[in-house]
Amino acid sequence: MKVDCIIVGGGLAGTLLAWKLARRAAKVLVLDPENSHSCSRLAAGIINPVTGKRLVKSWHFDQLFDFAKETYREMESEWGVRLLYTQRIFRAFRQMELTNQWNFRLGDPSYASLLEPPQQSPPEPELFRQALAYGCIKKAARLDVPQLLASVRKAFAERQQFKGSAFLRETFRPEALVLSSEGVIYGEYQASKLVFCEGWKLKDNPWFGYLPLNPAKGHVLHLRLAQELYAKRYIYKDALYFVALDEQTVWCGSDYLWDFRDDKPESEPLSLLKDKAEQILKKPCQVSGRFAAVRPTVRDRRPLLGQHPEYPQLFVFNGLGTKGSSLGPWCAAQMAELLLEGKAVDEELDIRRFEGREQPLEAK
Repeated sequence: MKVDCIIVGGGLAGTLLAWKLARRAAKVLVLDPENSHSCSRLAAGIINPVTGKRLVKSWHFDQLFDFAKETYREMESEWGVRLLYTQRIFRAFRQMELTNQWNFRLGDPSYASLLEPPQQSPPEPELFRQALAYGCIKKAARLDVPQLLASVRKAFAERQQFKGSAFLRETFRPEALVLSSEGVIYGEYQASKLVFCEGWKLKDNPWFGYLPLNPAKGHVLHLRLAQELYAKRYIYKDALYFVALDEQTVWCGSDYLWDFRDDKPESEPLSLLKDKAEQILKKPCQVSGRFAAVRPTVRDRRPLLGQHPEYPQLFVFNGLGTKGSSLGPWCAAQMAELLLEGKAVDEELDIRRFEGREQPLEAK
C-alpha cells in the first residue's frame, strides 16, 4: 500500500500533523501503540501565557495562541465537539518575591492584557488554604487533548475526505524500516517521507537520537473535587495545578523527575503529590486515579522540527514539552509546509540549529 507520509506516533504532535496533511489531500498512515501512559493522553492541556518564578511571557505567545484558537475552533465546527475552554488561572503567591515580581510585570505594557492586580483572597476560600496573595492570568485556556485525539481518529475512519489515510495501532519497529531511493518501506507500506513524532522515545531513535531531548517524567492524581472548579471554569495554581476535567474529576499535578527507568507510576512521588495536595486544600481529597507520563522536553526549550541531515526521506516533529496545546497547531502547520512544499521551518525550531554539536548515529 502506498501513502504519501508515514507518521510514527499518534500523540498531539503526530495527530495534528496527520490532520493538517490529510486536509491537503495527502494520504497519511499513523503508527501508534495507543499507550495509556502517553503524555498526550494524560495531559491537562493547560495553555498558560505567563510561567515560572520570573513570570515570563511564553515565547511568541500572542501569535501561537491566536493560531491555536483558530485551529481548535475549526476542528470544533467541523466535528461538533468542544475542545478548547477559555479559562482564567488563579496563581497563589506564598513568597513576597513572587508578589513583587507580579507587580513588576503589571507595569509592562506587553503584559497588560494578561494579568490582573493581586487580590488577597483565594477564588474559593472554603476549598483552598490562604496564601499571601493571588494573581489572575486572564488569557489562558485548557485543551481537551483526549477528545481531540479521539475526534481525529473518528474522522479518519468515517469521513470520505480522509479516504486513503488511517491510524494503525502498532508499535514501530526500527529494524523493519527500509530506506530506499524513493522513500521508505515499512512492512506492506511505502511512502516518500516518514516523520518521527514519538515523544520521549526519540532519545532511543536510531536516526534522531543525537538530538538533545531531555525527557521529564511527571505524576498526576485524579481527585474527587470537581464541583467547585468545574462550575466556575478556572484553573488553580499553587505548588500544583488543579484543573477540573469534568463534573467528577480534578486533574492534580505535576512533578518533574529527570532520573527514571520507565513511564510507569511510582509510589513515592505519588505519595508526595498527595501530601502537597492536602497542604493546599482545606477539604479532604479522595484519589480516583494515579498516573505517570514522560514529557518530551528539549534542553533549549524549543520544539524539534526538520529533515535528517543524511537521510532526506526522514523527518522529525517532536519536543513540544509542557506547551504542546499552544505550540502544536503552529508547529504542525510549519511541518506540513516543509513536507508538502519544501518550505523551511522557523530557524528557532529547525534541528539544523544543532549541526556541528553532535554527529547523528548510524542508521540501522
